[in-house]
Amino acid sequence: MKILQKIKHVFILAVTICFIFSISPSLSAQALEPGYHEFNTMDGDGTQCRIKDAIMPLCGIPGLEWLPDVLGVNPWVATFPVAGPYLPLDGLPLSTIDTAANTSTKLIGAAFSNYGFNVAGYVQLGIPFYASSWLYKDIEIDDLTENGEMVDVQISPTYSWEGGLVGSFNYEARFGLGIEVEDITTPSTPVGIGSFDLVSRDRSGDQGVTDGASGSSSYDRNSDTANFLIKLQRGNTYRVYFKAEAFGAPFLISGIESSIRARLETLAISIPNDPNELLHLHDADIKQAIANLSSKVDTHDLAIKQDINELSTQVTIHDDDIKARLIIIQKDLAVIKNLLITPQGRRDDFPLQ
Repeated sequence: MKILQKIKHVFILAVTICFIFSISPSLSAQALEPGYHEFNTMDGDGTQCRIKDAIMPLCGIPGLEWLPDVLGVNPWVATFPVAGPYLPLDGLPLSTIDTAANTSTKLIGAAFSNYGFNVAGYVQLGIPFYASSWLYKDIEIDDLTENGEMVDVQISPTYSWEGGLVGSFNYEARFGLGIEVEDITTPSTPVGIGSFDLVSRDRSGDQGVTDGASGSSSYDRNSDTANFLIKLQRGNTYRVYFKAEAFGAPFLISGIESSIRARLETLAISIPNDPNELLHLHDADIKQAIANLSSKVDTHDLAIKQDINELSTQVTIHDDDIKARLIIIQKDLAVIKNLLITPQGRRDDFPLQ
């Protein structure tokens, strides 16, 4: 018995550590400028199973759903609906799933069932059972003005899904699909910002003592698109979840099965400009235009200076030529003057050349 207890503790510790790492905030959020952004890949995924507030650490691990109950693990296995022709969800058949999440295929699934195993060890007088799985994308809203303004961000997921509910006697069952947003600017203390329902289906049996109800229902939709507005703060970092949840609350000998699987096709996020950003962009454009004009003026001034320097050089050459000619003329005049003052120069018939 001590060996089983040790095995139980080792499993719980190992899987709990893996769970903590799987849900820890990302430190490499993608910075988004104002505009339309469409994502075809996600940053991470996760799963969780709970009985009321107690987390079941082995939830979602393939091959461990049917471990003996000595480990204290409730075997969450669903059989409805079976895998069908509804692409692209066939990669995640709910006939073999309790929870599952895969960033490569962008598939998530969650299911609870209390059919087919011994539940005598659990008090089932309205105790809620939860199974959930999710994908997430981390984003940072650019703050060009560094003013921390609030902005209305539109989140638009496109997704396909299938789900089913089975119940008998007294019970409550529900499954849902939704978008959740957390502020993870401070990774150690994430803060919930808002959530939006994409899909919500529920079914219940009569809660009286003598009456009961039973039945089943299944649903499927392909390539639905939804649009939600949420106020986010510029400069902060957020985690956007695409999340599925299955819930069941059995009463006495009730039988319940609740399951959903979904595929996220794309996640689009639209961020508008605000007046301050528009002024900031306008100022930046004006400054760039002034810089371009200043550069052109500098180029023009440099060309003018080069022309002036070239003209000055030509004027200097011309002045030197004039000065040289003037020196020659002055020498000729000196010769003539000397000839004029000689005796020959005073004779009336002296030929002056």
